Amino acid sequence: GNNPENIALGSVYTDAGATALDNVDGDITSNVVVVNPVDTNVLGIYTITYNVVDSSGNAAVEVTRIVNVYDPSDVTAPVITIITPEQNKKYKNSTLVFEINVNEIAEAEFRLDNGSNVDMDLADVTNGIVTFTYGVTLTDGKHSVTFMATDASGNTANKTASFYIDTSTSSKKDKTGSEDVVG
Repeated sequence: GNNPENIALGSVYTDAGATALDNVDGDITSNVVVVNPVDTNVLGIYTITYNVVDSSGNAAVEVTRIVNVYDPSDVTAPVITIITPEQNKKYKNSTLVFEINVNEIAEAEFRLDNGSNVDMDLADVTNGIVTFTYGVTLTDGKHSVTFMATDASGNTANKTASFYIDTSTSSKKDKTGSEDVVG
């Protein structure tokens, strides 16, 4: 199933479930323990968990699915907060992690230097704030990145930041490997 999954308020939600295969026991899907707190009558972000243990007592890594119960009459765009890159910051490392927060479940993507759109990875959901990340390697020079988010109701938002990559060894830098650009 989709992850995250968007369900309209008051709709019926049927969990897509999970399958489990073990190299000794074979198909152990019937042993999967599901914790599903989704209440489609209450707006919110829900986390479903899937766990399984094989006959030798080996536990699988827990798998989760995020379910967003949204209001289909929602006409408010999501709010994007850019964590990195910071506006007009000079980064001394060519490898950078783009990180944004969005105030609701959404799909997020970015466009670097007017290139093609790239889907961002869902990193975390905490207290209704969704964090997305994506690692990139960049060349020296000025760059611009536009982040876009689309919520379950189809509302969209975007936010842009310009920043610099300078891998030369001269200039002061702070503990994050970046410096403010003056001018």
